[in-house]
Amino acid sequence: MALTTNAKIYYALSHPINLLFALSTMSRSKKHKKPNIPPSTLARARLDAILDATGQEPEATANQIAALVREIGNEPVLGSFVKRFQNASPNEQDSLRELAARLGTDENRACLWVVIKRQGGMSDDAKRAAFEVLHAMGEETALDDLSRYLAPARVQAPSRSHEPPTYWKDAPLVIGDFEETETQAPLSGDDEAQIHEIIVRSAYRPPVEQFLYLGKPDSFDSRDYIKMGITDADIPELVRMATSRELNRAPFPSSLVWAPVHAWRALGQLRASEAVGPLLGLLKYIDKDYDEWSSEELPLVFGQIGPIALEPLGAYLADASNPLWARVTASESIHNIGEHFPETRPKVITFLMNALEPYAKNDTSLNAFIILALTRLRATEALPLIERAFAADCVDEMLNGDWHNVQTQFGL
Repeated sequence: MALTTNAKIYYALSHPINLLFALSTMSRSKKHKKPNIPPSTLARARLDAILDATGQEPEATANQIAALVREIGNEPVLGSFVKRFQNASPNEQDSLRELAARLGTDENRACLWVVIKRQGGMSDDAKRAAFEVLHAMGEETALDDLSRYLAPARVQAPSRSHEPPTYWKDAPLVIGDFEETETQAPLSGDDEAQIHEIIVRSAYRPPVEQFLYLGKPDSFDSRDYIKMGITDADIPELVRMATSRELNRAPFPSSLVWAPVHAWRALGQLRASEAVGPLLGLLKYIDKDYDEWSSEELPLVFGQIGPIALEPLGAYLADASNPLWARVTASESIHNIGEHFPETRPKVITFLMNALEPYAKNDTSLNAFIILALTRLRATEALPLIERAFAADCVDEMLNGDWHNVQTQFGL
């Protein structure tokens, strides 16, 4: 979803996790200069690194998270913790509950309550996850009380209608892990007319047409698009919708701007190999439009599509002419394929190491994210290359720490 310049500024400053990307897209620094950016901008990545470390006792992990909270504040770290819990497997959720019990201070519980009660502050799925984390922290409030904080049921659009539903006016602006409801002027008559014109001109056919009316999506796996009647026959229409700049630039707030998100999620569920090239074409907008939705979700989509996407992603990552954050997103996509399809691990590691090899020419942030991907894959064969990159001072240490920290994450 593309944002205007004013929205970019609001979007970045309203939640610290977005500040690194915002600053890097607004002002380019020298390639190897260490950016003077607070560690809070990397809360999610740093928490993931702590949680993904192997061989640690729960108490040691909880102590590291508590130190991270003290360093950068409750909300960004707990927001990332809730999101991790929301998307975790049942087994991992059990482990996260154990950690939450060790993090159950009055201050942490109060922080989660503030976010849950904030109007428009979280999606319903995120609030349910936050409530479960609260219970694990020792909060005695019954889960039934959650209902008072959930959004009212969304009005359903007719199965085939070209009249713009009025609930488009109520879509919240998404900021980082939480949604903040920005005060919006009502859509003007010109906006309504433009929406109507887009719907008629785009002429999406059922069942893809219904995506125009779904509104803001919930968590990544919250909807089964196959059960909505989507099949392989709809892939061309889904590709057209996922890559539509007209929908991305529709009047905001409106349900139209969310249709491409539903479309690429459906393409992931279909494992649509035909979509790989068109979706790669979206990566450039991550830097150009500060498209945080694409940077977070496309790696998940490519991870679903699977091995067929590896070669194109590897070529995209290796191409130094591509924008920085687009290449970072490609590296995360390659990592996700390696996680979901273990048989691709050797090829995945080769692509990542090949991209890290020219570390002296790469941006230090790109090197850091590639090293993060290799660390999560426990690619011990990459350790000599990683050590050389650190020795040459070509790695932004705000993401993974220094060479000693990386060795610790490998269990060395």
